[in-house]
Amino acid sequence: MAKNIDWIAIKNDYVYGDDSYRSLAAKYEVSKNQISNRAQEEHWQELRKKERDKIGTKLGQKTAKKIIEDKTNRLERLLDLCDKTTDKLEKALDQVEDENGEVDTNNLRKIVQSLKDVKEVIGDDVSSDEKQTQSHNELIAAIRGQDEDK
Repeated sequence: MAKNIDWIAIKNDYVYGDDSYRSLAAKYEVSKNQISNRAQEEHWQELRKKERDKIGTKLGQKTAKKIIEDKTNRLERLLDLCDKTTDKLEKALDQVEDENGEVDTNNLRKIVQSLKDVKEVIGDDVSSDEKQTQSHNELIAAIRGQDEDK
């Protein structure tokens, strides 16, 4: 009596999973050649590639969304901190003159240095974001490349 083969299950395991023809053959007790022939007729490899491309795209979109949310939150906090620092520096500038109208150069230097520090923090944050974006793009490309290798 001929064995009833569940080709839908085998195809789904191949297209949506990581199984090879050999492992599917062992799992479903079918010859590797039968699976290979059926897969070729029904274009399983193309279907698997399309599915993995969809997954890679969704992963990239979710990753990008999370990165953007994190960066937005960090930037909001940083800008809030800069606003508070700027307010304090403005008050300090108003008090840089002593009671005789002389400019206290020591305090003025401190204020200028504080402004430079704020500028540096913002600049470092922007360049860090650019490097992180590049590394995330490389990671997504690597994931897609691994899927194509299988």
